[in-house]
Amino acid sequence: MSIQGRYDNHSNEHVVLDSTSSDAEASDTARSSNDLWQAFAASAGNAALRIVLTVAFALLVIIVMGQVSGTPAQAAEVAAVATPVTAQDEAAELASLPITPIAMSHPPAQAADLASLRRGATMFATYCLACHAASRVRFGQLRELGFSNADIATTLNPSSASLTDAMHAAMPAATAEKAFGRAPPDLSLTEREKGAAWLYTYLRSFYMDPTARMGANNLLVPGVAMPNVLAGLQGARNAVFVRDTQNASDTVQQTRKFVKFELLAPGSLSDAAYNQAIAELVAYMAWMADPHSVERRHLGPWVVGFLVLFSLCAWGLVRSYWRGTR
Repeated sequence: MSIQGRYDNHSNEHVVLDSTSSDAEASDTARSSNDLWQAFAASAGNAALRIVLTVAFALLVIIVMGQVSGTPAQAAEVAAVATPVTAQDEAAELASLPITPIAMSHPPAQAADLASLRRGATMFATYCLACHAASRVRFGQLRELGFSNADIATTLNPSSASLTDAMHAAMPAATAEKAFGRAPPDLSLTEREKGAAWLYTYLRSFYMDPTARMGANNLLVPGVAMPNVLAGLQGARNAVFVRDTQNASDTVQQTRKFVKFELLAPGSLSDAAYNQAIAELVAYMAWMADPHSVERRHLGPWVVGFLVLFSLCAWGLVRSYWRGTR
């Protein structure tokens, strides 16, 4: 074989090898691209699957929560059903709830006659003056209600103070504060500050409460420090409450609503007599806040009559004057 023939054969072999190498490289490239695409497709599919599962789980949670707790009231009902409680637990939980505010009661309409004011003053001196003072009223002013000096000394002045002294409490303020947890307030202007309806409601809203410091509580002033000093007149009684649920601004507020009183032991007065006594006590406290109110009521008609008579005289004088000028 000639040199030229060997060269041509060698060249042909080289070309064949180059062609085979190129085909292999192309095949590897295609295979790599295919593998990359498959990996990408698998990754994308897994991500999409995870997204779909996450959205489905979130929708499932929303649906379940909507069924269980569509409203706060429904959620409270479900919780109450799911957690059984005993009667003792229910009573303790009810006692811990705040009391629903009660409506005010106005005292019965009555004239501020001296007899009712004297009965109210006697009740005040008997049941209130031991702890509460009325520093704006002097013992001698009680004579304006028709009391004599002997009546004041024996009935209304247990501390035997002078008639010119203010009505101070028999119990020292420090002793009262130690006993009740706070010093009893001065009652001179309480009626003017709180109103007759507040006093009338407050004095008729006491009930027995063994958990209270003084063994009694009040519907109008829960947690009151004052004992029920009028229990002997009104009688010992319990207050009956029921759970009251109110929805406000998507929140559930639970309180205990007063239903009625249960009489445990009768007092010395009937309900009607007790209410009348409280009305007279409130009337006397209104007099203490303004001791000259009775005098003004008696003097008022005379003042009005004088003004009417003066107006008639002035009118007649004006007519007489103008008749002469014409």
